[in-house]
Amino acid sequence: MMCIHKLIMLMRREFDWLGGHHLDPAMRLMDDLQFDSVALVHLQVAVEDHFGLRFHPLDDDLMEIFATVGSLAAAVDAKRE
Repeated sequence: MMCIHKLIMLMRREFDWLGGHHLDPAMRLMDDLQFDSVALVHLQVAVEDHFGLRFHPLDDDLMEIFATVGSLAAAVDAKRE
């Protein structure tokens, strides 16, 4: 996962309440980091803008992609290939 460090930096910048949390790939966005639906949409837009890609609700399993920090990083890497 080449983008994991960039993703974590983006998440810290966009969500100041993550500043004190140690973020690792296994962390679940909703359960461990307390992302709600609004925060997930904000994260999706920030990731799409930062990495220059788009997630498509009909083609991409957004629940799976946005399950963990690592699953999101893997999806970004896959879309960038």
